[in-house]
Amino acid sequence: MTIKNGAKKPTKSRGGRPSKRDYILEQAEQLVLDKGAAQLTFDALTETTGISKGGLLYHFESKEALIMSMLERYAGQRERRIAQVLEDGNGLYGCDQDLKAILLAEISESKERLVLDSAILAAVANNPELLAPIRERNAELWQRLDMAKAGSIRARIAWKAAMGHRLLLQFGLLHETPEQSEAFATELLALLEPVAGSDADDSVFG
Repeated sequence: MTIKNGAKKPTKSRGGRPSKRDYILEQAEQLVLDKGAAQLTFDALTETTGISKGGLLYHFESKEALIMSMLERYAGQRERRIAQVLEDGNGLYGCDQDLKAILLAEISESKERLVLDSAILAAVANNPELLAPIRERNAELWQRLDMAKAGSIRARIAWKAAMGHRLLLQFGLLHETPEQSEAFATELLALLEPVAGSDADDSVFG
């Protein structure tokens, strides 16, 4: 059940080149990856991009607006990654394949993306309200989990296990052989398969 890491492609304008706004966001991501979230300033971005502070403010009226856009871009990249896993169909079977694709995408993320996770979380640490776009998507996800054919409890357990796995990878605390990782993925997906004789609707969440 080998999952390919999705290649990151810059958004292009009608002229075929990455838009200036997306270029700024890409450079902001690279800045926090290279130097940490504390170094994400318009002065640093001006030096990195060659765009004046006024030019940056034209696209993002404040640092908070920049971080919000980074989060929205980040969420969009995750959605495209999930879509790619679903399209590949590697290891997906049975029901609720869209949910299974979400789980596989979470536990097979690239190291670079995991580092970016940490950097973005650090950037919003002083202003949790900036996480609003992520909260909205998570609320939709919980609703989808509660409609899983295996039942909401099993689906929620699977999601929490996937997120725990991702966090362990993110902080360098998970040490597994490829065979162990493969076995974990198989058992994780099995949680989204209905169990004969059980009532999937008999749940405090459903």
